[in-house]
Amino acid sequence: MREANREIYDRSRTELGREGMGTTLTAAYLDDGSVAIAHVGDSRAYLFRDGKLERLTRDHSLVDELVRRGKLTEEQAAEHPQRSIITRALGPEPDVEVDTWDVSGPPRRRVAAVQ
Repeated sequence: MREANREIYDRSRTELGREGMGTTLTAAYLDDGSVAIAHVGDSRAYLFRDGKLERLTRDHSLVDELVRRGKLTEEQAAEHPQRSIITRALGPEPDVEVDTWDVSGPPRRRVAAVQ
């Protein structure tokens, strides 16, 4: 993800019409009962277990940060005029902080990435 970030950053500075470009990415690597997650932005990963979806990632967005701080409710966030402002993405800066962690458990668990 850091290599992709650098490539996007470099292109946004050298190719005409690509100024300010960026993207979000949530990736999962599955291996014998565990899943490694890497996340930047507002794409999401969910764990599907016992017929229910559990959100694994937190959005790197202004509105999600306000919800975490108790300044907005989930309902307010859904309609907030600044809900599309991303605070972390691949490309806008030369370096990026990537959230990573492992989810382990029985093989019956499933992870789905959703945009």
